[in-house]
Amino acid sequence: SEKVHSRPQAERGGKSKEMCKKYAESVYIILPDPIGSGTFKYDTCAVVEPLITNGKDAEAREYPHMALIGYGNKNSISWLCGGSLISERYILSAAHCTDSGS
Repeated sequence: SEKVHSRPQAERGGKSKEMCKKYAESVYIILPDPIGSGTFKYDTCAVVEPLITNGKDAEAREYPHMALIGYGNKNSISWLCGGSLISERYILSAAHCTDSGS
């Protein structure tokens, strides 16, 4: 009789765990301890790095499908998000643009 070989079962959630670990490693850097007692992990997650280099301002109406999303009132507006016009009534933006944090 012919042997039946089954495919090895991957651990459930294994890829997620692998990628999470890989990401976690990328946000920490190892630095020498300031008092000379070894090394420590420095979390770079909250360190702001400029994402645009040598960029230039867009001209008015250069990207007519883009939207600038501001917060506040007409006397004090903070322009913090952007989006894409997907119809006459809707703008597609990232979830954090509308999350009030509550």
